[in-house]
Amino acid sequence: MIRPPQIGHLVTLLDDTGIAQHATYAVATRDHGYCLDDNARGLLYAVSLRRLSLHRDLADRLFARTAAFVQHAWNADASRFRNFMAFDRRWLEDEGSQDSHGRAVWVLGRVVSDAPDPDAQRWAVELLERSAPALPSFASPRALAFGLLGLTAWAAGEAGRNVDDLRCQLAERLCDHFRDNRQPGWLWFEAGLSYDNARLCHALIVAGDQAGRPDWVVAGLDTLRWLHASETNGGRFSPVGSKGFWQRGGERACFDQQPIEAAAAVAASLCAARVTGERFWFDAACCAHAWFLGENDLCLRLVVEQTGGCRDGLHSDRVNANQGAESTLAWLQADLDMQEAWAAVSQPGSVLQV
Repeated sequence: MIRPPQIGHLVTLLDDTGIAQHATYAVATRDHGYCLDDNARGLLYAVSLRRLSLHRDLADRLFARTAAFVQHAWNADASRFRNFMAFDRRWLEDEGSQDSHGRAVWVLGRVVSDAPDPDAQRWAVELLERSAPALPSFASPRALAFGLLGLTAWAAGEAGRNVDDLRCQLAERLCDHFRDNRQPGWLWFEAGLSYDNARLCHALIVAGDQAGRPDWVVAGLDTLRWLHASETNGGRFSPVGSKGFWQRGGERACFDQQPIEAAAAVAASLCAARVTGERFWFDAACCAHAWFLGENDLCLRLVVEQTGGCRDGLHSDRVNANQGAESTLAWLQADLDMQEAWAAVSQPGSVLQV
């Protein structure tokens, strides 16, 4: 049984344009406007809510407004998505980051695979056909990973859709990054860890499982296991900090710890558990999920239970009391992912017995 989540704070961030980026404490901060990144995350969450028939009225409203934002973000002249928009609805750029483009492709793929209505699926397919061809030109490993997650969802959701060549290009590019950067004691795709790290592993595991490429799966699992070991402290999840992150050969930043990193670890670990059937990965997901609830280096809770809001991270001595969209959606999606996983493993005949 999946309990309906608390979504009061998410409602405060949502207006007629979309989801506001930032909040001062629990009050939406209009000065910073909106971004594609957060509205894509919101659309992904709306898809999850609708699939599970949770908060149907809000889910429909959230879906409609974030989908419209994603559509408006598409710049046909540049064949790229824009990212940042001012509060007065002026776009602040002609094209956004590679990562925001890849994230948009990811959520569009999930609309194809999980949205309950054919019109939404057709809308997503048409936008994917225009936006996905840009992916191979990207240098960012995260953009490649986000795009790869979108392609696998697209292939799963549209019967007969052949994404084999593009999926292979992106997966092999990620594997090339891994081969070029791995060293003894450093099993990673880059010379440093930064944000949303587990998505890179997640994408290779999903793509390899779908394509029947065990080499991709192994690369994803090896890097995820190394990442988990690197981000665990005394049995608690302890993500790399954003104040400097961690460059190979340098000192690892312990703070500020961000919710987006915990949410990525939950999703990637649950994917690894489904693919391998290993209890280790389910426990790793539980560890990352518990970080939100106070099982962290400061033993401080980030989630506001009454509203579903999430603090923006852990400083070295306190929580960041603001509750922005990225953090709140990271918690809401991670908690929903975890609840689904618990419901699945409790079923008789589950591959993973816990």
